[in-house]
Amino acid sequence: GVMIGRGALGDPWLFEQVRAAILGEERPPEPTLNQRMSTLRAQIYEMCEEKGEWAAMPQARSQAMYYMKGLRAALRRYCSMLEHFTDVDTLIDAVYKLQ
Repeated sequence: GVMIGRGALGDPWLFEQVRAAILGEERPPEPTLNQRMSTLRAQIYEMCEEKGEWAAMPQARSQAMYYMKGLRAALRRYCSMLEHFTDVDTLIDAVYKLQ
């Protein structure tokens, strides 16, 4: 359980892939970059709504790191600088520019 739990950080699609493997179904397609970034943005938005921006953003920095898996290393620096929700859009813009 822990391994799948940790593996799902930044990859909520993992559960669908595991389910398909267990049922012998065809593996669902990998999420597109657009899907990954909109999911990241929605997740951080929900965290800010729930806890307030000040409390949510430190956690959002580590969440964002997981979503950068497989992308340019320079993007991790952007993740570590997320302080406000608006910074998430700056990060996402950088993802599209640097890919």
